[in-house]
Amino acid sequence: KGYPQSDSTWEPVKNLENTQGVLQHYQKLQS
Repeated sequence: KGYPQSDSTWEPVKNLENTQGVLQHYQKLQS
């Protein structure tokens, strides 16, 4: 909210090493 669309970015999963547990939980919820 309040940020331009050009600031929206996605990080590759391999860059998110500290969030692997959270990502796995999220992916389970999505399937």
